[in-house]
Amino acid sequence: MSRIPRVVTGWIIRRPVLLGVLAGLLFLACVVLSVWRLRLDTEVLNLLPGRFSTVSGLLAYNQDFSQARELTFVLSHSDPMRLELAQEEFAEALQSQPWVQRTFYRPPLETEEGLLTFSGLAAPLLYHLSPQSFAAALEGLEPESLTPRLMRMRELLASGSPKVEAQLNFDPFGLATRALEPLQGDAPIERGQPLMAPDGKTRLVLAVTAAEDLDAQTCREIMAQVRDFIAQQRELWGEGAPRVGVTGRTAFVAEISSSMQRDIMITLLSSAVLITFLFFMAFGRLSPLAGIGTVLLLACAVALATGGVIFGALNVLTVGFCAILLGLGVDFGVLLYARYQQSLAEGESREGAIEHCLRELGPSILYGSGTTGLAFLTLIFSESVGFTQLGTLIAIGVVVCAFLMMGLLFVFIRRPAAPRWHDPLYRGSLRLLGQWQRRPRLPATIGIVIFGLFLIIAISPNPPIPFDADPRSLEPTVSDAGEALRVIEEGMGRSGEPFILMVAAPDRETFHERWQALHTHLKALKASGEIKGFYSPAPMVGSPERFAANAEIAREFFQAHPDWRETIATSVKAAGFNPAGFANSLRLVETVEDLAEEPSPPEWQAMLPQDSSWLFLVERYFSSDPTLAVAFVTPNQPIATPEEAQGLRDKIEAAGVPVILTGWSFTLMDLIPWTERELIGLTSLVLAAIAVLLGLSYREFKCWWIHLAALILAFGGMMATLKLVNQPITLLNVLAFPLVLGVGVDYGLHTLMSMRASAGDMRHVAVVLKSVLLGGLTTIAGFGSLAWSNNPSLSGLGIVCAIGVLWCLLATLFFVLPTYLLTHPAIRSKPDDTHA
Repeated sequence: MSRIPRVVTGWIIRRPVLLGVLAGLLFLACVVLSVWRLRLDTEVLNLLPGRFSTVSGLLAYNQDFSQARELTFVLSHSDPMRLELAQEEFAEALQSQPWVQRTFYRPPLETEEGLLTFSGLAAPLLYHLSPQSFAAALEGLEPESLTPRLMRMRELLASGSPKVEAQLNFDPFGLATRALEPLQGDAPIERGQPLMAPDGKTRLVLAVTAAEDLDAQTCREIMAQVRDFIAQQRELWGEGAPRVGVTGRTAFVAEISSSMQRDIMITLLSSAVLITFLFFMAFGRLSPLAGIGTVLLLACAVALATGGVIFGALNVLTVGFCAILLGLGVDFGVLLYARYQQSLAEGESREGAIEHCLRELGPSILYGSGTTGLAFLTLIFSESVGFTQLGTLIAIGVVVCAFLMMGLLFVFIRRPAAPRWHDPLYRGSLRLLGQWQRRPRLPATIGIVIFGLFLIIAISPNPPIPFDADPRSLEPTVSDAGEALRVIEEGMGRSGEPFILMVAAPDRETFHERWQALHTHLKALKASGEIKGFYSPAPMVGSPERFAANAEIAREFFQAHPDWRETIATSVKAAGFNPAGFANSLRLVETVEDLAEEPSPPEWQAMLPQDSSWLFLVERYFSSDPTLAVAFVTPNQPIATPEEAQGLRDKIEAAGVPVILTGWSFTLMDLIPWTERELIGLTSLVLAAIAVLLGLSYREFKCWWIHLAALILAFGGMMATLKLVNQPITLLNVLAFPLVLGVGVDYGLHTLMSMRASAGDMRHVAVVLKSVLLGGLTTIAGFGSLAWSNNPSLSGLGIVCAIGVLWCLLATLFFVLPTYLLTHPAIRSKPDDTHA
């Protein structure tokens, strides 16, 4: 091992061009690999632990149901009459757009298109009736039943009854009315969910886009077309046009992906500017920082390429990766450069200074990067894909950065530079060390008292740790889609989002039985006041056994009446009607006859044209899998605690039906206990790993317990600060706590190892302490730059980490240093050289 610094130095001095070429080739290979393998995953749900049924259910709902391609336009205006006209004009113009497959703005039975295509829906609904009701419906087609019915309708029509006129247009044979009976009970599914506010000042228009792929780029392209269309429509309306907003998965993905690109640029630029400023203040020059930045860029490229190979897709949470790695990697470069300057000032040659740096700081940097990398790597136990990716990438990046910094930094710093020994940071560090060396007891006592008080606040139940389970913490801070969603909630008078009940089954008969049982149970819960309401697809979930029984009845009927068309035409003429006006009703009877040859209930999507408004209702409940469907339950009031969420789950599961209860609010409430466990579990795991590595690094009990105690005190200070300033902990920034330990461990490690290696020479320790201070400030800058992120979770992660790193830095200065000096009297007996 003692030969390694000499060998590396020899390569740096004698083969710098070769090392530079190899670095360039490595960078190009990483770029090519990233372009080939890497893609960005903007699915926010992938940040959450997939083992929870609420999370997996929400993912399935996004992936298997057409609502993923659905956009909801919200129109609002103070004049309800003008808004009604604008809604119709908007829907018609929207339907003509090439990127729109179909629109929906009124219940299908109130539209001409819905009435024309109802036969595709009514026929299978008839087969869902009991055999007795189904047989009675067909008997209504026999002349002795149909002719008197039509004659009565003729008489009522002559008397001017508008109801009969509508019935003649829609259902002269009575089949459609019977088909709709099961749908018009407690939760009238054919009406869908409200499309107009009670006061008429808010209206909705739904649209399903024609896009087959919903990746981030496609979503951004669709939303660009949407914005152009809205602008054109408002221009046509002129002055006083209704306000138009749009929301939906496509809108959120477009915003998140665009926001992610913005966040990458802002966090990197702001982090780079802050680091540049701090570096210049410390060293008075910027050229060495260019070399450090080159190595950091290469380390980031290696980590991203490796992440692309391992994961294929990187989640939005890893946006913070580069900014975090900047702050961590700069520490190594600053340590090496500061020690390099000191060696040059002491008269060593460039070759000797480089070798001295690598020999003295190499173990500290390797131990530090290994400890930090292991701390980040423990995030693979977090059960979150986003956390796992972030931890893995930073672990790879920080270890790679340590090796590259020692092997390549001095390739890019060719010209020896005289140090600025009178810079404020070095002089302050030297003066502080002198004070601590002469009188360590006082600062050690003050530090223990202050840190102890903050630790007491941290572990005290009051004030409590603020947890934020608001779904808005997962969307961009500035979100047009989120704002449109809140306009809908306020305008439509919704007290909260309905929860999703997802039911699957191994076969269609079991599927039918489960939905019948659940529907009955939901009716009982509504009747008893346990829930406010529900929408269930149970009336549309057919039974293969019942379908087969009714198919047999239909076959017997049509075999017995092979000339049913002529018979119906005769009855229509006898009542004085024109047979041409009954084309839609005849089409329904033809569909009933055709379905008699089907072995099982058909899939709804196959029964309807792709532009049918009925598909909005069908696909809102049914997925592409015929044995997977959802219901929507509205609670009496929004669920505010995990206990309330569990209580609702218990009520629903009392039906004895395997069901997944999900929805954004419900999912986040379900994950609060997980967040608390992650905070304790991951932090404890990281602390245990650090304790083991510190023992291997120091092999001295005094250093080990001082450093470990400092980390615990710093963690307490961070928790107390979060409580006192009421900084909330979200589901995603909970990972900040183990990260802070992994990052902050380096400061004490570099300081203690320099104290041991310097043999009491405080000038050498001051150089390291200066580097530690600068490294801590740059890391705070790296994390703090995330505060400008448009993603609240990422912004909160940066704020919490910056606070934690600051406390680790303070613990190094005001606990580690004085306590080490207090417990090592031999160092205090050394001559005071802090004024040299």
